[in-house]
Amino acid sequence: MSLIPLLTTDQIQALSTSTLAGLTTDEVNDFTTAQIVALTTAQWRSFTTSQLPAFTTAQVAAIETADTAALSTTQLRALTSGQVAAMTTAQVANLDTAQLTGLSSIHSPPRRWLASAPRSSTRSPPLRLRR
Repeated sequence: MSLIPLLTTDQIQALSTSTLAGLTTDEVNDFTTAQIVALTTAQWRSFTTSQLPAFTTAQVAAIETADTAALSTTQLRALTSGQVAAMTTAQVANLDTAQLTGLSSIHSPPRRWLASAPRSSTRSPPLRLRR
């Protein structure tokens, strides 16, 4: 176990983006829920596609909705099917059409997502569930 769980939320927020990008997958997995919530949007953007799959489903569900919406499509596509299924309705509702399309191209979206899909003034193809 790493020292990550011993850090306060203020210490977590003080970590540089380069420090976060250099964490091992085991260290990423050690974040507490409070620490996940404390991470800033810039810090979330610094996590690599190798690190993101290491977060637990509980950690993913704890990500602030604004932080989830700030993740790139590439980062979102790095999530596992279990992590995607753990995303809250509020997290999904804050994703834009490109992010949802990127996710649904590799993950079958949970049915509860359909009600929270973003509405836009331009028509986009409907989300289709894979069978």
